[in-house]
Amino acid sequence: MHYRVLSTSDETAWHRYLDSIPHKTLVHYPCYARIYERYGDGAAECFVYEDGDSLVLYPYLRRLVPEAASCSDIITPYGYGGFIYRCEPNRFPKNLIADFRQAFEEYACSTRTISEFVRFHPLLANHEHCIGLMDHVKLSSNNIFLDLRVGKNALFQGYRRSYKTCLRKAENSGVTVDFASHDWPLDAFFNMYHINMEDKKQTGYFNFRRSFLDGLAEEIPNNLLSVVARCGSEILSGALFLQSERFLDYFLAASDLSNLKLYPNHFLIHKTADWAIDNGFEFLQLGGGHESLLFFKHGFGNDYRPYYIGTHVFDSDTYKSLSVAHWLRNDQQLTSDNAYFPAYRAEFPTD
Repeated sequence: MHYRVLSTSDETAWHRYLDSIPHKTLVHYPCYARIYERYGDGAAECFVYEDGDSLVLYPYLRRLVPEAASCSDIITPYGYGGFIYRCEPNRFPKNLIADFRQAFEEYACSTRTISEFVRFHPLLANHEHCIGLMDHVKLSSNNIFLDLRVGKNALFQGYRRSYKTCLRKAENSGVTVDFASHDWPLDAFFNMYHINMEDKKQTGYFNFRRSFLDGLAEEIPNNLLSVVARCGSEILSGALFLQSERFLDYFLAASDLSNLKLYPNHFLIHKTADWAIDNGFEFLQLGGGHESLLFFKHGFGNDYRPYYIGTHVFDSDTYKSLSVAHWLRNDQQLTSDNAYFPAYRAEFPTD
């Protein structure tokens, strides 16, 4: 048994390990981690655990904690990730993951890592073997996905009845959809996205800066599907999808709020599902979201997969002292029912 820790500069070795693991997605590749490293979310690392012919690979971001000298915490990049593995035939995956977690915990403590936050992958269901090995593995949401293997006709028949009417209205109104990998109206999309975030009063992390979109376009040009709905020369909506081997993920979307009556988002997702079937994808993951967004996505199908997150504290004393101090600085009282993790990074409203 041994482990090593890679950075994005160790791309050749990182790819070599990935090549030997059967089930993986774009999120597990160094190019994806580099997007968030460039964006300032932390230093990308990939913990590789090997034992005989078994292997576990775990990419994440390491973030410095300014209030604690030489301490840090780790978080998986935005998107669905977590660890992936290759398990030799005579070994139970649960036992492999238990051994991996023991080695990782030792490494985390030796590097003064305070806490860990993991976004697991709903379709890989890689949370299952971590139950009991992390402090908390809990359901975050039920995410909608479309099983593209059923074919176009069966998929369409599964749409909500009103959606079929919406699609006819969009087509009769002259709405069209363009697909591109590289050349597409990034400026227009960013402007729409920024307006949408303002409309939702979203000022936090998900109000991405333009540099984030540039990072996507530069780091994963061959895995980024850009889709635009138009009426004539006017852009009505746009979306970015992440392409993996079998999965297409609905990643970011934006709309011209004055043209929603033309149902561009309905039409865009429908046409993207058709495109994905033509191009050999097996699943289109629409994700979750707040109640109204989930209702919108649910209109395309009734299939869902549970999306889990995992949290773990390696250094409970430091975690507690940092959290209490952070909440006191913001005139808040830290309670046991606080849902924000890690608590010492909780964001509070400002006047």
